[in-house]
Amino acid sequence: MKKVTFNVPLNHKAYSYEPMQIEVEKIIPLYEKRFAQMKNHPLDDCPEIIENRDLMYMEGNTAHCILFLDANGIDGILVEAEGADYARKSQFIPNARAIIEQSEFTYGERQLHAELKGIESMPISSSKDSLRRRSSRTLQRGNCSTRTKSIIMPCL
Repeated sequence: MKKVTFNVPLNHKAYSYEPMQIEVEKIIPLYEKRFAQMKNHPLDDCPEIIENRDLMYMEGNTAHCILFLDANGIDGILVEAEGADYARKSQFIPNARAIIEQSEFTYGERQLHAELKGIESMPISSSKDSLRRRSSRTLQRGNCSTRTKSIIMPCL
């Protein structure tokens, strides 16, 4: 059996795993040493937290947070500082980049990306015909998003 490996902190004697609603107010990329410092010393004062303190607060059962994203990696650290200069409430988020990318696309855009990945592996001549058939089917079904986003497509 192949082993699954990922990074996540384990809580010592956790009394609950009840999640709460999180709204990410801002994503701040941190490069190499800054991200490592945040990850390894979350109780140190952090200039990025101080600058964005007003974006972090509790509203009912919703925590408004900042997500510090490893600019060269995939993980992140979610912070709600409660007015402090350090990460008073925080959580390491493995694979945060994929979560962000997934939430940025509408259903139609995710469907288009999946179809483009399938076309990518086809020979060029059949890719052109397949793209025409699929795009006309998608348009006929009305699966297009009204949201605008630049999509770079290969010349066929």
